[in-house]
Amino acid sequence: MDKTTQIGQFTHWINQRPNTIEFWEISVTPKHLIWCFAGESYRSMLLRADTAKQRRSRIKEATPTELIDLHEKNFQIPVTAIKKISYAKGTRLRRGTLDITCHQNEKRSEFSLVSTSKNVSHHSTLEKLRHHPQFKHVEITTNSKGILNR
Repeated sequence: MDKTTQIGQFTHWINQRPNTIEFWEISVTPKHLIWCFAGESYRSMLLRADTAKQRRSRIKEATPTELIDLHEKNFQIPVTAIKKISYAKGTRLRRGTLDITCHQNEKRSEFSLVSTSKNVSHHSTLEKLRHHPQFKHVEITTNSKGILNR
């Protein structure tokens, strides 16, 4: 697998844990969604820092086969297990969200991420997925969170 097999990337996402914030990037290939751990920071405003900048640049430059080995927390989900991808664009008051539902080995998993950037648009990646033959079985939705959208 090389760089040309990447369909798109969902970039600048966080998973909010009880005491920390995890930074994630998701690379999309015809066969997998590859989840790349980009860093972690404390939730406290006094201790918070974006520790993901350097890893994001390494993730962006890596080929899909190299991505899994960049960090021990990285994992991949086969496209056949993905059932739904829902993207809600952020507003002036609320951040955007990305929700992914999958069924794998008789188990349902849901992942919910929050955007860290208002400047990154994911509409082009979602449109590519809507028209890609490997994603025909995936329900892909895009919506707004409210009337105060930019």
